[in-house]
Amino acid sequence: MTSFENPSSSTVVQEVPSYSHIPSCKGSEKRSFRARLKQFWLGEIDVRWTDLILLAGTFVSGLIDGLAFNAWGNYVNMYTAIAIVSFLIGNFFFIHYGRLLGPRRRIAVVSSFAVQTLFLLVTALLIKERIINPQPDRFEPISWIQLLVASRVLAIPETPTVVLTALVADLLMDPLLYQRPWSSNSKRNRRVGAILTHFASTTAGGGMVKHTGLAGGCGFVWRSRGGITLTFAGWNEKPPVPSKNVV
Repeated sequence: MTSFENPSSSTVVQEVPSYSHIPSCKGSEKRSFRARLKQFWLGEIDVRWTDLILLAGTFVSGLIDGLAFNAWGNYVNMYTAIAIVSFLIGNFFFIHYGRLLGPRRRIAVVSSFAVQTLFLLVTALLIKERIINPQPDRFEPISWIQLLVASRVLAIPETPTVVLTALVADLLMDPLLYQRPWSSNSKRNRRVGAILTHFASTTAGGGMVKHTGLAGGCGFVWRSRGGITLTFAGWNEKPPVPSKNVV
């Protein structure tokens, strides 16, 4: 520690000693890292702009429909016996799983999409290795189920939906359908985006079956869903609610 004189006065000012050379406690750093990691995964994600991620998920689910229809002449979400059971079990699982962890917490959203990606990966591997010969009623609608629950959890029920006709009906029944400017009706915009995305993805799925085969299409699907999972993993955290000053 050194001292020096203030040139503007006769007062001697002592320099504040620096302790930067002293190593910090490793235990406190470790606890701090664990606290940040816990806060990261248990914190809620920011739902703003997540409708764009759900539109990407709608595109991937539409690809699955296009692949399934061109391969088997059946859509994934057609209600065969096994599809109905899978739909009910999937809804029950994802709804209560989200409630258990906290529906908008990062760990709940990411893990639910990760489960979906795992199902798609297993399906792609089984088709690629020709271990089984999938039939239309064996291809469970896991992709649509989880995406349907996620859209409700994130408070964006306009997209996606399992029944496309219901989505079109909701769009046409919107009393503000022709409202201008375009940005003034976000619900309409989401519905239009979901409809266009679904048509584009099912068309792309049909072409993918002809050019890359069913196995190649399923490989692209699980990688795309995995990308959506990673996007949610790195998504912004919900901003803190500003405190109100009480007078």
